[in-house]
Amino acid sequence: MFDVLVRLRTIGLSLASASLLAVTLATPVQAQLGEAEDTAEGAVQEGAASQDRINNLDDQTERLLREYRVVSERLDAMRAYNDQQERLILAQEAEITSIENQIENVTGLRRDITPMVQRMLDGLTTFVQLDVPFLPDERQERVERLTELMGRADVSVAEKFRRVLEAYQIENDYGRTIESYVASLDQDGEALELDFLKIGRVGFFYQTKDQARSAIWNQDAGEWQNLPDRFNGPIRTGINMAREVIPPEILILPVRIAEASE
Repeated sequence: MFDVLVRLRTIGLSLASASLLAVTLATPVQAQLGEAEDTAEGAVQEGAASQDRINNLDDQTERLLREYRVVSERLDAMRAYNDQQERLILAQEAEITSIENQIENVTGLRRDITPMVQRMLDGLTTFVQLDVPFLPDERQERVERLTELMGRADVSVAEKFRRVLEAYQIENDYGRTIESYVASLDQDGEALELDFLKIGRVGFFYQTKDQARSAIWNQDAGEWQNLPDRFNGPIRTGINMAREVIPPEILILPVRIAEASE
């Protein structure tokens, strides 16, 4: 029995030695595995950091490329602008030279222009007096202002010419427009408030406020002539068109036709 116990103890000692040996052998392996894992984890982290740096470099490169394109476009635009400004400067220099040449002759031009402007004003005054008598007060006041302007020494000849030319343009526009306005007209010693309709210079009408009577201006006879009642509606339509109350439409109205000279 003692011998059995000894053997058991011997076997137990052997098992313990084997276990200790296994533990001893396992410890370096685990350490190596841990180091390998640490190394692998460090490599992964370093790889991630490297990828982040690469991504940052890509972002910086893309940003720099966009900035370069913007600067390049601005540079092209600036070059085009500079070219345009250079051409403009050359044109202005040529204009300055032309103006300087004109200034040298300004005395002669002024001497020639002044009587011409006066003749233009005289012609305008006569035209207004002989024309169809629409807007008489407005047109007469314009002529009177120009006549006063011509006698002012503080107004340049160029300004006088511009104002007279502007009046000619206004008179010219009257021939292409439809207008309606309210004004008084003496009829048998009584001042009547009437609605007037002007269609260019081919038709000048009036209509009473109650729309019961209409008339047309006879330029040849220099007087108003009553129209048949059938024209009351079209004339009222023309008045509303001129006042932009209704959209344009076709009007059937009598017009004055100038007689052909022999």
